[in-house]
Amino acid sequence: AGLQNRMWGFESLLPCQLGGKGRVARGIERPEDVERQTMATQVFKVKNGETPGSPGGVSPAGAFEKVREWLHGSRQFLHEVRVELRQVTWPSRDDVRATTGIVILTVFFFGVFLWLVDLGVQRAVEYVFKRFNV
Repeated sequence: AGLQNRMWGFESLLPCQLGGKGRVARGIERPEDVERQTMATQVFKVKNGETPGSPGGVSPAGAFEKVREWLHGSRQFLHEVRVELRQVTWPSRDDVRATTGIVILTVFFFGVFLWLVDLGVQRAVEYVFKRFNV
């Protein structure tokens, strides 16, 4: 299993096996694994603007940066939506009328069809009940 990870170029930060010998490391922690996990957590917190001394773990500068990033991302999203909507081929008024008429006629047809099927099934059930005196 360890060779597959190396073959694909993926190495886990917290490997499940010790030394690649197939022994599962559940509950067994080596000092270097604990240190690696602690360092990874610290790097994650620094990247997210968290500081150990601030309440809630987020500094005011980090919170302001997150709001700025969110606003920038929202503005970018709306810009991309606008660009995509310009590329849409919208139907003409006549196309909309024609397809709306087809939809209305199809709904009417299937409504009548299902009503007739229901009526037939109802009569068949009544016939069976009458035949067996139920």
